[in-house]
Amino acid sequence: LNVGVVAHYWGKGSEFSRGNPDRFPLEEDDRNYLAAAKKHGRPVVGYIQGICWDTDTESFAERDGFEHTVRNFYDQRVVWNLGRGDKRHVAGIAYPGEAWTEVLGDAVEKMAKTGFSAAYLDSFNHAGTYLNFNPIYRNECGGGNQYIKDNQELFRDVCERARDVNPEFCFTA
Repeated sequence: LNVGVVAHYWGKGSEFSRGNPDRFPLEEDDRNYLAAAKKHGRPVVGYIQGICWDTDTESFAERDGFEHTVRNFYDQRVVWNLGRGDKRHVAGIAYPGEAWTEVLGDAVEKMAKTGFSAAYLDSFNHAGTYLNFNPIYRNECGGGNQYIKDNQELFRDVCERARDVNPEFCFTA
């Protein structure tokens, strides 16, 4: 009986969106897991948040992430409060513009380079379309349909970067 198995994985001790998207370098246990999966011909689908940018990450601080989050009508940054108890943290809903496209693309490209076969981009499929009043990213009141267009562009760019490394790299949401 030849049964295929796909592992959905994001590292030892990883918590949902904490640290997203700054997941590299991988820990030794994670590198060993990927090597064993490759040795046995098992694809690994890595989890990564497609829209949440953890406010505690280096990339968020370096890029002034709050400037690149979606904003509501009242110019308030749209954030998700994640986790429970003492593990609570905040993630900004990243606008799919140049900054987030580059940061997310860097992470997904590293996934392809380190042996992941695919990326599960969480929240792309259920987070909805945001009206965006961030003055950096809007051309029309509420952003019109620009959020959708920019998300499509982001996805094309991220796919291209990963597939330059591995032409068979896959995505799911």
